Amino acid sequence: MHVEEATPLIGEPEPLWCPHCQASTLWSATIYAFTSQGSHIIGGWAVCEGCGWSPYGWQQRWVTCQT
Repeated sequence: MHVEEATPLIGEPEPLWCPHCQASTLWSATIYAFTSQGSHIIGGWAVCEGCGWSPYGWQQRWVTCQT
């Protein structure tokens, strides 16, 4: 069995449109893994700084925006 180490890295966050706040407050970034084979996209994260909503945590409760 071959075991390979991977180094995770989060890319540069960028603001996106939050459908709940109706503002560009949804910060999103790609998660990479670096191995001896190169870099691989293994996921991503996104969370709104205004209301806490995340497209990755749709099953979780989120705070309603105060606008």
